[in-house]
Amino acid sequence: MGLFTSQSESSPTVATDSGTKFRLLVADDDPHDRLLFGMAADESGHDLDVHFVDDGLEALEYLRTEGAVDVVILDLRMPRCDGHEVLAAMAADPELQDIAAIVFSNSRRDQDIETSVESGALWHAVKPSTYEDLVEFVNSVVSHCSS
Repeated sequence: MGLFTSQSESSPTVATDSGTKFRLLVADDDPHDRLLFGMAADESGHDLDVHFVDDGLEALEYLRTEGAVDVVILDLRMPRCDGHEVLAAMAADPELQDIAAIVFSNSRRDQDIETSVESGALWHAVKPSTYEDLVEFVNSVVSHCSS
């Protein structure tokens, strides 16, 4: 099974101005996963601005107060507000509905994958088991979501 378990039919790209950093918001309640993601982002070779939050409510607050990001990476299972709830809130908010989002989870359940894509995620990606695959994931996100 590939890194990207499922992908939505329409996969819009995110336009970034030349010379600007690619902005990622990562919502994950696991501090170890956040640390590894940050290391992989640094190692990716891309000029990235990565901001981390602990849960979905913090992600929504950040999006509403701190401005736009290019892509939101959402863990599925988080306290207070999970990844699917964040996707629903983003879809219902005209200010947030056009922001690209990717669910990045340990879940391989068909129901979770289908719900992620049906809720507006570009992909439901299963968290990789190796650090090298995590760096590849970061590179794939930037390559796919920038123009």
